[in-house]
Amino acid sequence: MNGHHISNIVLVFFAVAISAGVAYGAWRRRPASGAAAFAVLMLAVAERALVLAFELTATDLAAKIFWAKASFVGLVAIPVVWLIFVLQYTGTAKWQIRRVATVLSIVPLVSLLLAWTNEAHHWFYSDVGLSAGGAFDPLEVQYGGWFYFHGYYSYTLLLFGIFLLVKSLWHPTRIYRDQVIILLAAVLVSFVANLIETVGLDPLGALPLTPLALALSGSMIFWGMFSFRILDLMPVACDVIIEGMNDGVIVLDAHRRIVDLNPAAQRIIGQSVVGQLAEQAFAGCPQLIAHWRNGADTRFEISLVRAGQSLWYDGQIAPLCDRQGNRLGQLITLRDMTERKRAEEKLYYLSSHDILTGLYNRAFFEEELSRLEGGRRFPVSILIADVDGLKAINDRQGHAAGDALLRRAAQVLQAGLRVEDVLARIGGDEFAALLPDTPTSIAEDIVTRLRNNLQAHNVLQCNEPALALSFGIATGERGCSLNDLLNEADKQMYREKSGRVG
Repeated sequence: MNGHHISNIVLVFFAVAISAGVAYGAWRRRPASGAAAFAVLMLAVAERALVLAFELTATDLAAKIFWAKASFVGLVAIPVVWLIFVLQYTGTAKWQIRRVATVLSIVPLVSLLLAWTNEAHHWFYSDVGLSAGGAFDPLEVQYGGWFYFHGYYSYTLLLFGIFLLVKSLWHPTRIYRDQVIILLAAVLVSFVANLIETVGLDPLGALPLTPLALALSGSMIFWGMFSFRILDLMPVACDVIIEGMNDGVIVLDAHRRIVDLNPAAQRIIGQSVVGQLAEQAFAGCPQLIAHWRNGADTRFEISLVRAGQSLWYDGQIAPLCDRQGNRLGQLITLRDMTERKRAEEKLYYLSSHDILTGLYNRAFFEEELSRLEGGRRFPVSILIADVDGLKAINDRQGHAAGDALLRRAAQVLQAGLRVEDVLARIGGDEFAALLPDTPTSIAEDIVTRLRNNLQAHNVLQCNEPALALSFGIATGERGCSLNDLLNEADKQMYREKSGRVG
């Protein structure tokens, strides 16, 4: 064994160490899609290089043939595992990956079987012998027909994987494009080296190029793991999962630029904004800009008007980090909560309104009473109106007629009050109105207007039972109890009702 042979063996063992190290690094990232397949790929490369080292150190023909056959384990596995890795990395394999792997492995398994039983048929190699350069050189082999068939099959898998990666170059996210460039450069190094070796060129003498090139390719990908987050951030996460989500997903890089968004987010924002700064992209959503400027890890609700309808979204802004905790950007998610918001609004309406008349109910009136008492809109007047003769209408004509009378009363009162006044039905036949910033004189004018409206209403509704209302008003200044004011207005209403009955 001369210096040339020793240097060859050292280089091969170096390739083994590099390949095994890359496999270990990939295996630690195996929760990521494709990471386990890449680890197996590099293990196959390591096995191919390790067995080659044993073949180079063997001195007799039988031993070299044995190690040559052993090297086919890694050799036939590399194209299959490579394609499985690319399918998972790009998200192309949306079907069962195990089924794909089974189908792809049929030819390699047959090739492996034929290689180990070659002496019975010579389909894999027709002749084999020691190299003229010496016992420590690789075998000289004349290959049979099946070897070339397997070669075509392997190149087909390799080229198809390269084709899928080239397609991924059109991914809108720059970091994914950079990852694909690294992967393409790495695989092309191995592909060219293997092609040179297959056609019989011998640039490094007796030393096979392929294992060294595969180790170099693995080293390039290993560098890409740290520089471009290969196996940490993978396009399949966006292309397969996020694209089909109903929630809007927006990805920003560290420079506040939109690098990706799914179709749901495009519908929410109204356009594709990839490449734009966040301030520009969200110009039509000022609420979203306001929450985004508050920083990461924020929960919020926003409302947008689309096609004349108000839409509500539950949003979250979260930091986007790699496995080492390095900040890469931000992730904004927007979940449509319009139906829930409408349901909440409906529940709130039912809890605060009288179903019969559509006015506020007593619970809401009392809340407004407490709020107004602590405010600054004094003087405050309270108006009480009571429907006269409701019980008689119910007894003679039924409750449907009584309900119709109450709805007519609500319409007359609502038409005669101002926008800022709060009108509520607080009892069976009793209505109350809060009149902020209303002194006694204005409150009396309002009552006069209501009496005139009531008279006009009865003229128009001459075929219906006459509507009669008794009124009471009370006015208070700052510091007074509005509950006491309500009781005073109620007493005045009853005094008017009693005088009318008397």
